[in-house]
Amino acid sequence: MSIKRVSTTMKLWDIINPETFDSTVARGSVEDDKDFRIPVHNRFPQWKPSKSEDLVDSIMMNYPIHSIMTSEHVENGVVYKDIEDGQTRLSVLQNYTRGNYTWNGLKYEELTETERNKFNCYEV
Repeated sequence: MSIKRVSTTMKLWDIINPETFDSTVARGSVEDDKDFRIPVHNRFPQWKPSKSEDLVDSIMMNYPIHSIMTSEHVENGVVYKDIEDGQTRLSVLQNYTRGNYTWNGLKYEELTETERNKFNCYEV
């Protein structure tokens, strides 16, 4: 069996918006019906707030972050991607958009429209 590898670039918001990914849903549950999912075998995020802020800072400074690796699956005719590497980063970034911590003293909703656009349009 050969493995097909595909590299692509996506805007961050296209992955972490709540319509396509939910880091809070129980893994493998029927509620886990998003386009991007965290597989059961992945560990839970263990980052401290300062490390989370550093990740947001990297995004806002347009510094590169590590790639996000996914595997594609089909279940009952529905195509979805398991996040094999990068689920902690994506969960942390989604938690920032949910207002769970600040970057430079600002919650996501307190960013200017330009800053939110810069964050959302960051390419991964």
